[in-house]
Amino acid sequence: MTTELWAGEGTEDVIEKCLEVSSPAELLSLLEKRAADVGARYVTYLGAALPSVPRNPQRLPFHLSNYPKEWVLRYFRERYLDTDPVVISAIARRLPFAWDDGPGSRSRLLPKQRKMMSEASEFGIRFGYTAPVRGPNGELALLTLAWDDAEVFRKAIAAQRDRLLLTAIFAHEAVVRFLPKTAPISANTLTNAEKECLLWAARGKSSWETAQILGRSESTINFHLKNASEKLQAANKCHAVVKAVLDNIITP
Repeated sequence: MTTELWAGEGTEDVIEKCLEVSSPAELLSLLEKRAADVGARYVTYLGAALPSVPRNPQRLPFHLSNYPKEWVLRYFRERYLDTDPVVISAIARRLPFAWDDGPGSRSRLLPKQRKMMSEASEFGIRFGYTAPVRGPNGELALLTLAWDDAEVFRKAIAAQRDRLLLTAIFAHEAVVRFLPKTAPISANTLTNAEKECLLWAARGKSSWETAQILGRSESTINFHLKNASEKLQAANKCHAVVKAVLDNIITP
């Protein structure tokens, strides 16, 4: 097995193929093949915040993944997206990062985050490398490779820290072609309370935890987050947080 990411055909060939794919299934197949070249057990693209996806709390975010279906269902059922330490870390980063370089540090995780990471490991999702991708309208997408073997993971990462970001960018471009087009959006002025609630959400706090910190009711926190999301034309709370950070409305 090679330790060169996307080895055999070269980065340029991967870019070309990302531009040629005509369906999400075809893109996932391409990413799976390339991930296998570095011994990664799983690969996933998560559109954590895509403006062209209608705002609907009952609708899952756009994602492509070969994660076990049971884990994917559990992840969205338990609303782990709202507190996922990998997603939260990606909000503040521009370059690819290993999970043990921040989000994987157990001492800094909240109880629900530790629970999520522990459950993920049961499915062989133990070590990960994630590339965040941002777009002009506040988009945040993540391309992640996951391993269950520490040695294979470390060798792969040592050989290809820069290439995953390039692949993620072009994979995201492919996804954008599959989504409905929307006009550019602009953020309206947020109230101090809305900014405050978004700030604590960006720090990984749930609505209940934010309510305890600010001395307000959980329903009040949810009210402010809902209003902030609508003003920012965000698809969900995570999307609103991303837009607020990218527009310098809040600084986590």
